[in-house]
Amino acid sequence: MRQCNLKKLLAYGLAAILIPISHAGEWREWYEDILPKAHNGDAEAQYYLCGMYLRGKEVPLDYEQGNEWCRKSAEQGFAGAQIWLGNSYHAGRGVAKDYDVAFRWYKMAADQGDTGGDGELQVGKAYYSGDGVPRDLYLAHQWYEKASMHGSKEGQFLLGRMYMRGKGGPKNFLLADMWFSVSAAEGHKRSKDILDRRRAVWTEIELMAVQALASKCHETNYHDCG
Repeated sequence: MRQCNLKKLLAYGLAAILIPISHAGEWREWYEDILPKAHNGDAEAQYYLCGMYLRGKEVPLDYEQGNEWCRKSAEQGFAGAQIWLGNSYHAGRGVAKDYDVAFRWYKMAADQGDTGGDGELQVGKAYYSGDGVPRDLYLAHQWYEKASMHGSKEGQFLLGRMYMRGKGGPKNFLLADMWFSVSAAEGHKRSKDILDRRRAVWTEIELMAVQALASKCHETNYHDCG
């Protein structure tokens, strides 16, 4: 039996599940390699099966089976699976919609701090909307900041928007524009759209200040951002 090339799968990370992959033959090969490992309790293999079934990638779309694989992996502490299971409960995808349960899974993933900001982002959204927890804009701001520092371009956009609107803290247009710049540089379209409008009202001094902050933020891998 062929051995599952987990290093190859890890090279794709969350992106292997979250974005379309055109190489159908590779997906089939990975599925055949992963399946026995998943049945033997490998949390990472279970996570990849979870994503394949929830997306219908090289296997029939099956929310029930996808969620079951997610649960097996999530219960072993695999953060990516915890996020996917949280998404299922948040959307009512193959399970009864339950914001409380969704939040608990998101929080478990966020507390691990190794999800590329995805776990922190979902916790921030929950606090912003009041889904599963009392609405708290201050905490939403704090969790968006954590997500941003871990590289979430959506978190960076949402943090910038909170600074711009003065939600969860005082208004700060300089930091708002800095986060929009950082997120836009990573390809976030909504950040780019806002940034294009904001540039029209910047003075030359403001432009230089935003560029300096954004550059420092990138150079420090999002750890010194104003």
